[in-house]
Amino acid sequence: MKMGIAPEEKCALVVKPVAWSPNGYRGASGPKVVGGFVAEFGYGGEEWNNLPTRLWKGQRVFHTQSAEKLNGYADYGHLAILMIAMQNDTQYIVGLACAVRRNDNDDMAAISRKLKLDAVGESVWEVEAVKKSFKGRQVSCAIGEAAIRRCTGGVRPNSIDGLTNRYRSRSTR
Repeated sequence: MKMGIAPEEKCALVVKPVAWSPNGYRGASGPKVVGGFVAEFGYGGEEWNNLPTRLWKGQRVFHTQSAEKLNGYADYGHLAILMIAMQNDTQYIVGLACAVRRNDNDDMAAISRKLKLDAVGESVWEVEAVKKSFKGRQVSCAIGEAAIRRCTGGVRPNSIDGLTNRYRSRSTR
């Protein structure tokens, strides 16, 4: 795909809508939504973005989905993401990440091990919205590729790997 000026020579700013979090983006909260991933699975990967303990190699680790064409900017740290959410008919800026870098699979595995992200699965399965989404399926397992397939009967949500954190940023808040 031709992008005009190459990502290594310019920056991109993205405004990304995310689900509102009543607990300050410090864990799964079962936000009330109308559609999309959160409505289908009962949680969103962004729900952990404000945990101050999510640091790896001196950078804040967070998750959000991105369009494939923006990954080129993240490869060079030339991406900024402004995360917004709506509550009571008002839009709020709930997160800003600058100098965003995309993590490769090796990075994501290392981050998952260091931050013990498999343990996050237990908190996910405690959320009523998640239990409702997976009603009738085993829900007492940790998040991870094999566990997700086991718990969901082979269904793999398109961004469950978000719990292993897709991006990191120089931003510390």
